[in-house]
Amino acid sequence: MRRDTPKSFDVLFQMRLIFYSLIVPVAVGISYIFGTLLPNGLSEPGSPLMQSLAIIGTLLLVITFYGVLSKRFGKPGRIGTVIHIISANIGTILVIVHSGGTIFATPGSLIILLFVIMLLGGLLRIVMPLNFSKTFGTKLRGFTSLEDNTRKELRKIISSKEDLLAQLEPNAQEGLFSLRLQHWIQAPLLAYQYRKLEKLEEKIIGYRNSVKPIQAYCRRLHQIFSWLLLIGITVHIITVTFFANYVADGRPIYWWHIEDWG
Repeated sequence: MRRDTPKSFDVLFQMRLIFYSLIVPVAVGISYIFGTLLPNGLSEPGSPLMQSLAIIGTLLLVITFYGVLSKRFGKPGRIGTVIHIISANIGTILVIVHSGGTIFATPGSLIILLFVIMLLGGLLRIVMPLNFSKTFGTKLRGFTSLEDNTRKELRKIISSKEDLLAQLEPNAQEGLFSLRLQHWIQAPLLAYQYRKLEKLEEKIIGYRNSVKPIQAYCRRLHQIFSWLLLIGITVHIITVTFFANYVADGRPIYWWHIEDWG
């Protein structure tokens, strides 16, 4: 049986979340001041120093996805959450320093998107830490009342899940089982069928009713914007690396690149 979390631990947990959320705007202000002290050659976004910071920052932002995928690898969720928060904060700082204040330029729009992601993820974890943080996974937190015919339909779904589970992971229990990445790799068709039944089960028992609507939709927006950011960063890296002429638009190409197409 799970023990109740001590009150002192909850307070410390909230304090850490507040610290991780505040460190970004504070560090951003410091980084802009630091940027003004550097010589012009080093403060440019494409200088060797700033480009190196961008590479490290991008890698850290990619690592934030570990927090989402850690449970799929069977790793402890709390470790993934800590890695997610820390890497997101440090990665954001480095990327903003790299931008050199060009927030309203085309690449700078990624910085705005990054701030929105941090706002959705960070602030909602502080406002609703005991509820929202638990719903980043896919476990159900509540149930709606079910009629007899609905219960029969639900029993059929659970029976079908158990049949699939016997092929997918014979020693697992349906009530405790959660799909992981290894299942999608080893048996993608079975994993897809099992996930399809999970979604149908969630719809029947009222998955959306288990959390507040704003909480559920902000979580979804956080995920969508994160994937959009990853796509945007990928496009930015490809263009500055292979289409340097296009990015420079008549200006000198002073950053490291492979091709100057465009």
